[in-house]
Amino acid sequence: MAATSCGTMMEAVGSGMPTGDKLVLRGLKFHGFHGVKPEEKTLGQKFLIDVDAWMDLRSAGKSNDLSDTISYTAIYRIVKEVVEGQSQNLLESVAQMIASKIFTNHSQVSAVRVKVGKPHVAVPERIPTKSELCLRGFSSEKENFWFRFPLSCLLVAPRSA
Repeated sequence: MAATSCGTMMEAVGSGMPTGDKLVLRGLKFHGFHGVKPEEKTLGQKFLIDVDAWMDLRSAGKSNDLSDTISYTAIYRIVKEVVEGQSQNLLESVAQMIASKIFTNHSQVSAVRVKVGKPHVAVPERIPTKSELCLRGFSSEKENFWFRFPLSCLLVAPRSA
């Protein structure tokens, strides 16, 4: 379900993208009632969530102490609460709520990437999954950066104080 990568929190040269230590959770599955169609609000559907939370993990690596990191279950509970919680019209709103709660509950997180996917999209065309990808975090200059990719929205913005 999860993996970690090591390094320090810095930006990839010229991209504004965070690199370094992060907690990674992939393929979290929940049933939620998000979307604009009436059947999405009443019947609900499955959502697939991926989360990357950047933070400095050097202390945890040295100490082997859970208090020096964030438990994967803490991030999992945030995602579960949001996805199974109040209905949102947009996947972007779901991703934003997850990112905001991670920042609020875990001050050591410097950036977060949240991908919200709908595996069963009710559209006439065949697309395997509709997803929105939001990335929130710091840039070295504390400026906002916007990136656009097909079928997803990627945003890099400073963490709110």
